[in-house]
Amino acid sequence: MARVTVYVPDELRAQVQQQLPGLNLSKELQDVLVSRLDCRHDELRCARCAAPLSRLEAVDAALGHFYNELWWRVGELVHQAGTAEGTIKVLRDVGNDFGITGASTLPLVRSTKKARQAAMDAKLAELLPRPAMAQRRRRRGAA
Repeated sequence: MARVTVYVPDELRAQVQQQLPGLNLSKELQDVLVSRLDCRHDELRCARCAAPLSRLEAVDAALGHFYNELWWRVGELVHQAGTAEGTIKVLRDVGNDFGITGASTLPLVRSTKKARQAAMDAKLAELLPRPAMAQRRRRRGAA
């Protein structure tokens, strides 16, 4: 790797050290220079054999593996009568397993006990007969 001397005014150097402690100036300069080049970096190559790889095929394969794993893990949860909250946890866990950096940044979604009870009451109300319907049934049975 070639070495290059770069001159930075003393005031700028002091300000960078004060406001951005620990900044790797060499890496920052490299990143800026690369961003100024007219190069798209769309071509991927295998690290072992240097065979060219299609970026879209690589992304599709990775997403396919992720989706397949998520599908099976959510399916296991469904067979255990899991909840939507459990599905969110499975999604986070699979994201972590696949090394997705943002998978752990979002909190797990969980409703309150009051909201869960209200939802359960509403479901039970749909399943149970209405009082008017029960009275009609009693009248029909007595006649």
